[in-house]
Amino acid sequence: MIANTIHTNTFTDPINTLKVWKEALHHIQIHAKVLGTNSEVLEFIADKFERAESAGYEKEDLAALIKIFR
Repeated sequence: MIANTIHTNTFTDPINTLKVWKEALHHIQIHAKVLGTNSEVLEFIADKFERAESAGYEKEDLAALIKIFR
């Protein structure tokens, strides 16, 4: 599904937006902090969500993350 979205360049009208994914990740980060779990990977991913949001992709599909790497 993600690969097809990237291949067809159809990032708009997603089921869940990058903003929703970012918010979900934030909740996971909170739980990791409470549990004392290493959250380096979560922080790395959160940084990519921030970059995508700053670039104006927050209303697009998760696959739009690829755009910040192009």
